[in-house]
Amino acid sequence: MDELYRKYGDRLRIPRRPPKYAWETVDDLIRLENEYFLEWRKNLADLQEGHGVLLTPYERNLELWRQLWRVIERSDIIIQILDARNPLLFRNLDLETYVKECDVAKQNIYLINKVDLLSKEQIESWRKWFLENNIDAIFWSALEPKASSINEKVMKEMSQDSEESSSDTNEDDDSNKSENSSEAKLWQNKEKVPIIHCAAELISFLKSRGHVQTGDMERCPLVVGMVGYPNVGKSSTINKLLDQKKVSVSATPGKTRHLQTLIVDDELTLCDCPGLVMPSFALSRSEMILNGILSIDHMREYLSPVELLLTRVPRRYFEKIYSVMLTSITGDDNDEETLVSAHDLLTAIAFIRGYMSSSGVADCSRAARLVLKDVVNGKVKWVAAPPNIDQKEFDKLTYNILDEANSMKPKPNTGIMQQDLYESSKYFLNF
Repeated sequence: MDELYRKYGDRLRIPRRPPKYAWETVDDLIRLENEYFLEWRKNLADLQEGHGVLLTPYERNLELWRQLWRVIERSDIIIQILDARNPLLFRNLDLETYVKECDVAKQNIYLINKVDLLSKEQIESWRKWFLENNIDAIFWSALEPKASSINEKVMKEMSQDSEESSSDTNEDDDSNKSENSSEAKLWQNKEKVPIIHCAAELISFLKSRGHVQTGDMERCPLVVGMVGYPNVGKSSTINKLLDQKKVSVSATPGKTRHLQTLIVDDELTLCDCPGLVMPSFALSRSEMILNGILSIDHMREYLSPVELLLTRVPRRYFEKIYSVMLTSITGDDNDEETLVSAHDLLTAIAFIRGYMSSSGVADCSRAARLVLKDVVNGKVKWVAAPPNIDQKEFDKLTYNILDEANSMKPKPNTGIMQQDLYESSKYFLNF
């Protein structure tokens, strides 16, 4: 992958809008936009066909790219929202470059969402990586407080740590300062990669960043553009900031189709961009399905993404989550490192859930959709390690915590031995 970026990275760009000096009328702009876009499409096609480079499916609708251009032009700060479980997959470096091409005064900030799905150690590992690489990022979760989470206690612990740190830093602040001024000063004194625990803190942080950049505390409103792949939680984050549902939230990737301007208060306005799949190298469709980029309901082949998942998540975890008994491929069920076949997993889940076809055969495709949606929603967890940490060591932080949480939950009494169901499934499939 690094070799591909070294050789062809300069050609893997997002489409640019024609510069203002190149057109005079609206008709000229529309014509040039189409010409530039077709040239961009031709360049990527040549990269695939002429050089044999495999690219992921990417957005080919010019109108959606126009929405991105408008969001960038209107905004003072561009926030790329990344999924904390695999942040580098959702990061687009060329978008950073394009933002600075439009105006060097514009800021790029990464919002690492869904940190409630990570352990405290995993969050700190990723924070350290972003700090060491001098990347402007903030960690946050748009999860509703009432929602249950295995790592909810982690967020509470980190919130308490943050409050204690804030108290020590600001104990000498003048009490008669205005609330907004105090918040702005508070965030100027924070670490470069902070953890945000509520909507009020995130709003305060964004306002302070706008004031720091412009040096003008009276400049209003600050416009913040929200950009990200489908299913990274962009709409949920916006609704959390607005404290009400203003943006439609859907499990279907690409629900938002047009930019929306949303006023938080007199000082802050959000500009919501439709979810865009950016071009990148050599991501398989299975990888994109597991990360919620491609629609699960529209997938044609379901075994490949489940097989990829099984190379990452231990067998014992599936047994606890779905209350099934699984036989390893090698037959050594005592070895937790051995793999289980995707077909066996889906058959067992289908029998437990009653997913049967009219002919009495286990409906594996329905079971696959259940498992893959559980992955996207966070019930089945896998977290990518930072580049400087071994993935196997990082996985221990995920599954040790899950073992502890799941050991407290009694397994449901199905009334039927799991192994009997497994043998029955084999009988029906071989009939």
